[in-house]
Amino acid sequence: MFNNQGGFQATIAAGNNSFDAQTAVAVSDNIGIMLNGSYGNETNNSIDNFHKHSFAEAGIGYYERFRERFRYEIYGGYGIGEVEGDFEYALFDEEITNTRYNRFFI
Repeated sequence: MFNNQGGFQATIAAGNNSFDAQTAVAVSDNIGIMLNGSYGNETNNSIDNFHKHSFAEAGIGYYERFRERFRYEIYGGYGIGEVEGDFEYALFDEEITNTRYNRFFI
């Protein structure tokens, strides 16, 4: 959570087959911007049992400190992504899906 202009937060996580990044910067004493992303490619040597995804989002928000110990932030934005995978359902045959999506968030 930000205190004032120039504040910066970043988190980067990586696994065997995935990468996630979350960043935010305070561009003024009450306005912050964020940019996040994720990529994963969990595949075997065959077409069975795989999952791939990519995702990016950006947002802008308002933050404020009140009293000595309290702060709040609220962000809104937009994200876009794609997921492809091999999914097996109990009642249905195995399916390979490829889905693109958009999302708005608060």
